[in-house]
Amino acid sequence: MLIFLLTALFSSMGFGSTTYGLLIASVLIISTGLNIPRYSYNPPRLNNSIVIAFMIAIFILIHGLIASFTGGPEFSFFRLIISFFILLVILIAAFFFSDLVKRIDTKRFESVMWLVTAMMIILAVAQILKPWLAFHGFSEILYFIAVYSEPSHYIIAFLPIYLYGFVTGTFISRILIFGVGTYFYFALGSSTFLIFLFALFCLFIISQPKLFRLSLLILLLIIITLITLWAGYLDGPDFIQKNNFLNKVAITFNLLVTDGLPNENLPYISLSSLSFFADWHQAIINFINTSGIGIGFQQNGLVGDRSYIKDIIFTHTGDFAWTIKLESFSVMPKLISEFGIFAFIFLMFYLNYFWKSLIQIKNSLMIKDKDIDKKMLLINCFVACNAINLFFRGTGYFTTSTFFLVAAFFYLHSLKKMDG
Repeated sequence: MLIFLLTALFSSMGFGSTTYGLLIASVLIISTGLNIPRYSYNPPRLNNSIVIAFMIAIFILIHGLIASFTGGPEFSFFRLIISFFILLVILIAAFFFSDLVKRIDTKRFESVMWLVTAMMIILAVAQILKPWLAFHGFSEILYFIAVYSEPSHYIIAFLPIYLYGFVTGTFISRILIFGVGTYFYFALGSSTFLIFLFALFCLFIISQPKLFRLSLLILLLIIITLITLWAGYLDGPDFIQKNNFLNKVAITFNLLVTDGLPNENLPYISLSSLSFFADWHQAIINFINTSGIGIGFQQNGLVGDRSYIKDIIFTHTGDFAWTIKLESFSVMPKLISEFGIFAFIFLMFYLNYFWKSLIQIKNSLMIKDKDIDKKMLLINCFVACNAINLFFRGTGYFTTSTFFLVAAFFYLHSLKKMDG
């Protein structure tokens, strides 16, 4: 709960980044773990997983120092070193957290999950009230319930809890989750929740054999509908009609191969979509220009080339100044920019765990609640939901999603060692 509370608190205080809250929560987790009487006399053993984690951290530092030779004067050694020490603290805290999850008894675990779920609901209500209070001029009250600088930060943090609640919940609770997600999309404009709901729907359909054939028919109808929206009337004056969904997608993709800024006004393309493509475009450029080596840990936005799509964002958003150059819209392009070929090694490693976690979550949907291993389900939710953070919407390395992913890797590795 500390992780959720502190990241939300620091975000609401105007810090923007969740790094500060996560760092303080990590220090408190380490301190608490070392000072619990029955725990301090029997601390977690330094097994292979934590040794490997430290070796990876040292590699990240050495890789950054090597990349600095080609980074030029813009390379920030201060940012590299500070980020390295933050990484070490988070690794240690995640190791403690995974060991605590493993040791906690089932009843206490379910009580903690109930409290986390209650906090998730309270913060969801706060997110829903924010635009209403802003519209009615209650700025003083709005300051106290700001909780997360934008809805997507809240969603990314709590996606594993939503998934856990969906698997273990009743029919009504599942309907409520879809209702909350739909409201977040239409009222708050959060596409992140919509992507999660679509993945959740597909996972649920796959877990229900009787609905699988019907879902294939529905999918075929959706494809036909999208093609119709794209092509329009075949005998019309414009074969590809303007201002429809797929046409906007096609124009957005075309930005990746355009040599300069478009002279004409763009159709309605959200800032989020342009930011998403800008990150991937910049990742491709940096990967090619560094020959697959990368520009170094936490150097994205300082070193390397800048995607011209960010200039398009500046040109077509009026007074909007593109000053958040150090932020990324998703984590995977940031990894590719900074670590080059090594990012793809991590990707293969992650996809292996992601696939296994999805299978286990699907299996949990097919059995009774009392037969589900709740701890293992939560760990699988940590792994699976990080795909959103990596590929669709993420805010950097030092987030709750990354913390829970690292903790999940520690937990799974400890189980493998016990089985071996």
